[in-house]
Amino acid sequence: MLEVISPGGLEELFRWLDRLGREPGQEELEQKIGPYGCEADMAATMALVAQHRLIF
Repeated sequence: MLEVISPGGLEELFRWLDRLGREPGQEELEQKIGPYGCEADMAATMALVAQHRLIF
């Protein structure tokens, strides 16, 4: 799968998640993604990861 993120900058979120080494809390995540005008639902994301046996 190839994902294109535009405009640039949001890739920093993925770098932060990698360095964090754990699943972030919802409030913590919202603080990080707020400047990008995005929303995130880690519970739903992790359910899909488990369902499809993905590595996140």
